[in-house]
Amino acid sequence: MNKIFFVSGFLGSGKTTFLLSMMRYFTRKNQKVAIIVNELGEVGIDNQYLKQLGHNVWELFGGCICCTLST
Repeated sequence: MNKIFFVSGFLGSGKTTFLLSMMRYFTRKNQKVAIIVNELGEVGIDNQYLKQLGHNVWELFGGCICCTLST
């Protein structure tokens, strides 16, 4: 069964650190991990960092993912 986790929080609250920890955990269990970044800003920082570490990252720009997908 697939698991989906939603992570949100304020700038500097530890979202990226949490994601890295979760990715290491699932990778050790031989489970696949994918990250979708809903970037509210024009330039994504965390997604670039996660990609440099070799993780699969998809970026969604343009604001709220819920509003973007519903139109």
